[in-house]
Amino acid sequence: MTTKTCTVLLLFLGLILPALSDKCPDPDRLPSTCQCEEDFVEDDVDVEISCSGSSIQELRDALRLMDKNSRLEVQLDDMILGTLPADIFNGWNVVKLDISHCELDTLKSQGRLDLQGLEDKLEVLVITASLSEENGPNEIIVNHFRRLRELDLSFNAIEEIHDNWFSVAPPSLTHLTLSNNGIVKLGDRAFENLNNLEFLGLHGNRFGAIKRSMLPKYAIRLEELEFDNNDFTSVPDDLFTGMAALKELSLRTNRITHLQEQAFKPIWGQLGVFDVRGNPLECDSTTEWMFRAKTDAYILGRCEGPRGREGMDLKDFIQNRGQ
Repeated sequence: MTTKTCTVLLLFLGLILPALSDKCPDPDRLPSTCQCEEDFVEDDVDVEISCSGSSIQELRDALRLMDKNSRLEVQLDDMILGTLPADIFNGWNVVKLDISHCELDTLKSQGRLDLQGLEDKLEVLVITASLSEENGPNEIIVNHFRRLRELDLSFNAIEEIHDNWFSVAPPSLTHLTLSNNGIVKLGDRAFENLNNLEFLGLHGNRFGAIKRSMLPKYAIRLEELEFDNNDFTSVPDDLFTGMAALKELSLRTNRITHLQEQAFKPIWGQLGVFDVRGNPLECDSTTEWMFRAKTDAYILGRCEGPRGREGMDLKDFIQNRGQ
């Protein structure tokens, strides 16, 4: 082969290889309600497909154009999904599934998310603002997703979390968010077996009192807890037992009046963020243990009493020893 021929061949390959490397199909081939993105995606995915206002058939048509070997993120918005076909993603490497503002009846009568083919692929599952009071689940079982690490079920109509929801959840699960659901009841052992959790978000619910037994039994990896706006009046003395990794604790907008030494002192020295804004804190003698306990935490909150301490910043109260 002559030098000239080699040069021409290399130039030709240089022109076609970028096209061959594209993971998104020609936009003209996609349904008008779906889009594909490969340039501005998160590091752990290759390509993202988003469908808004689409039909199930349009979603299927879009999926057929995708490379089955690519790590795929699927975002569904404003769709009437009904019962999502069990095999809808079978054959594709869907690692992230985000269902938002859809009319969803994905869960079968036995309460299992039956997304066949994703048992060893799905890593992040988000279902937000899609389950209503009419079709809200009695149970959610995710144990068949053996690589699932993040589960977000925020802004749905989930009023009760039973003990069996997460009784056999995958050990890979590290982040669980159940915020703004109006949860009125937690099972006494709701999250007991989630021993690898690093983050638990339960803000914006209405379950009131919480027990240590509801949280992971071995919470040695738990780094962040969000309990904002849950109508707490206090926390049990043993609530944070065994949480050696806890760094961020948020108890905003509850009805907590006293920060008991027995409850908070065991974690006080390890916290990086302590947020109790929006609580009617009484900075009285029950809080003076904080004068002696060392912490580098970023403290957010203010005193609402007793008389003479109204409006005092909690951090200043501690640093100035109540003066």
